Amino acid sequence: MRTIAIVNQKGGCGKTTTSINLASVFAHQGKRTLLIDLDPQAHCAAGLGVPESQIEQSISDALLAEEEDSFDSNDILWEVARNFYLAPSTMRLAALEAPGGGLHQLADKDRRLERVLSSLHHRFDVCLIDCPPTIGLLTFNALRAAREVLIPVETGFFSLRGAEKQWQTIQRTVNHLGRPIACHLLPTLHDPNSKTAREVLAALHRQFAGQIVPVVIHEHEALREATTLGQAVVEYSPESDACRDFEQLAAWLEEHAVRPTMDIEVLHQGPPYIASPTQPAPVRFDGGRAGELVQRVRDIAQRAEQLQPYASQFDTSETDVSKLYGARVTGQGVLFVQPGEAGIRISIAGDFNNWSTTAHIMRFNPDVRVHEALIQLPPGQYQYRIVVDGTWRADPYNAHFVADSHGRTNSVIDVEELRVPL
Repeated sequence: MRTIAIVNQKGGCGKTTTSINLASVFAHQGKRTLLIDLDPQAHCAAGLGVPESQIEQSISDALLAEEEDSFDSNDILWEVARNFYLAPSTMRLAALEAPGGGLHQLADKDRRLERVLSSLHHRFDVCLIDCPPTIGLLTFNALRAAREVLIPVETGFFSLRGAEKQWQTIQRTVNHLGRPIACHLLPTLHDPNSKTAREVLAALHRQFAGQIVPVVIHEHEALREATTLGQAVVEYSPESDACRDFEQLAAWLEEHAVRPTMDIEVLHQGPPYIASPTQPAPVRFDGGRAGELVQRVRDIAQRAEQLQPYASQFDTSETDVSKLYGARVTGQGVLFVQPGEAGIRISIAGDFNNWSTTAHIMRFNPDVRVHEALIQLPPGQYQYRIVVDGTWRADPYNAHFVADSHGRTNSVIDVEELRVPL
C-alpha cells in the first residue's frame, strides 16, 4: 500500500482540500483508497459529508488499541464512495498526544499508525494521511508510516518564507527518523491573475528546484462549492478545471511513485545512524566481500566497449574499494556510480542540467549491480545531488560539498581539462 502524508503547520494552505480531492481522484481511477484524518479539527469528515454525530469510533480508537486484532477496522472506516474509505478523527484526537493523553506512555508511541496500517495494507492500494497543523506525536506517526510527503504551499505573499521554514522543519523531522522519505512541495490556492501569486510561484520554483511538484492547484469556485455540499470535486463537477488539477496531480504522483530502495549497511551501535554528506555512512567490508567488489570492478572494465577508456580510473585495491562509488573525472567525462538494486530509479540533478531529475537518469548495470552515468562536462566546478526514487540527497560517497542559500547540502565535482588516460 502506497502511503503519502500531507503535511503543513500553516492553516489555510489547502491541506485538507488536497487530501480529500486527491484521494477521491485515486478512488475514481479504480484504486482502493484510504484517507486517514489525523487532524483533530475533523475537516475530512465534514468535507465528505460524514455526520460527526454518527462517528462512534475514530482513528483515535485504532491508535490506542492494545493489539492489532483488538479492534474491528470496519468500526472506524466509512465508505464515502466506491473504492474510497475514510478513517475519521474527532476532537478526542487533540488530547491523545498530550502528556497523559494515551500515546506518550506507550512504548511504540511513534509507530501506532504504522501498526494500524500494517493490518489494512491488504485492503488498499493507496493511503493518504491528512496531518494536523503541528509537528507533534501525531505527525511523527504519520511520517513513520509514510514513504512520501506532500507539503501544500499557497502562493500568497507570506507563503514563500513559510515554505522555507516548513521544508526545513520537515527535513529535520525526516532526518530524525533515520530513513529517506520523498518530499515534494505542492503549490495550492493559486490565482494566475494575481501578479503576487505569479511571482511567488516563480520564486518557489527557483528556490525548490527539483523538489516542487510541476502541477499547480488553482483557486476554483467549484472547490468551495463542493466542500460546502460535503463532496469531492470529482463528484460535484467532474468536468471542471478544479477536477483536472487533481487528476494531473494524481498522474504526476503515479509517474513518480516511490519504490523500495537499497539501504546502506553501516557500522553503528545504538540509535539509527543517519548518513550525511559531512559524515558519509561507513560501509562494512570483510575479506570475501572486498574480493567480490574488486572482481566487480574488473568486470566493469571488461563488460562494454564504452567503459574501456576510463576503466583504469578505478582503484581495485581492497583498501580503496570504498572509492568505487561517487563521482570521478575520466577521459570520457564525469563518471557517476551509485550502489543500488534493479527496480529503483537514480538520477543526477545538478546546476549543469538545471536540476532536472530526468536529464541524466543512471543506467543499472546488472552485471555488477550498480547504477552509472557518464556525463560530459566542460571544465569548471559543478554542484549536484543524487535523486533516488524522488528522494534528494547529497552524494554520500563524495566528501566535497557546499551548503546552498537554503541550507541544503550539494555535492561538488571539479572538472579540469579532460584527458584520455594513457
